[in-house]
Amino acid sequence: MNQAVKDIAATIDDWGFNPDNGFEVFVIVQRGLDIGFFEYHNAQSNLDEDGIPHFRGCVSLTQDIPCSEPAVVPSTTAGLRTLMFDDARLRTLADRDQQEVREVAWSYETPCIFNINDHEAEINLIMNHMLIKRPRG
Repeated sequence: MNQAVKDIAATIDDWGFNPDNGFEVFVIVQRGLDIGFFEYHNAQSNLDEDGIPHFRGCVSLTQDIPCSEPAVVPSTTAGLRTLMFDDARLRTLADRDQQEVREVAWSYETPCIFNINDHEAEINLIMNHMLIKRPRG
């Protein structure tokens, strides 16, 4: 997900920030059978000011946002995992930059990772939401 966020930010920088461009982005990350759905907000400081947890500007569609629409699928859905659910193998990596990314990911505590086999109905609901709605703002 960190790679996706870097690419999204670079694209926005290349296009130049302009409110008329309407930079509203859904982000889908998948590894194996695990998948997460997020909205990217390039004004991360606004999320921080409003106390909205995020991973580098990405807010899960399982997370409520105050003064906006509620979560598409609640974070209390059985079997959801947090962003850093498979961190045992990552603890042995010594790269400082990667360690910083892991620390930010660990601090994002909203359950947001679905299993494709176990959450078919919820994934379909989110995909339909992304098809007909814009990211919450």
